[in-house]
Amino acid sequence: MGERLSERDKSKPPKDITKDKQSPKVPGMHRIALRLYLRVRPSGGAFWCLRYTNEGKVAEMGLGSLESLSLAEAKVKVASLRLGLKKHGIEPRQAKKKREVELLSAPSRGI
Repeated sequence: MGERLSERDKSKPPKDITKDKQSPKVPGMHRIALRLYLRVRPSGGAFWCLRYTNEGKVAEMGLGSLESLSLAEAKVKVASLRLGLKKHGIEPRQAKKKREVELLSAPSRGI
């Protein structure tokens, strides 16, 4: 659960996409900040994702599309998820699934 950077992460500074003001056009993973990446698909769609390690394994979790989530919102989400993982050992994907199950099992309100 440590925040050690790989040699690849150390050698490559984060790309500042806020300078462009345009959606990145190059497909692939673009490191934006610590553990925050922008994945661009060949079709042009882009979404934010969190990359982290848990029990020695690298994992990835989608946070939302580039259109629906600003850079600032993505950074806040990543910080919150990293804090939960680091302080409380909460695995982000399991926490997300648990919230979804709770929402689906909650009694719905009639109109």
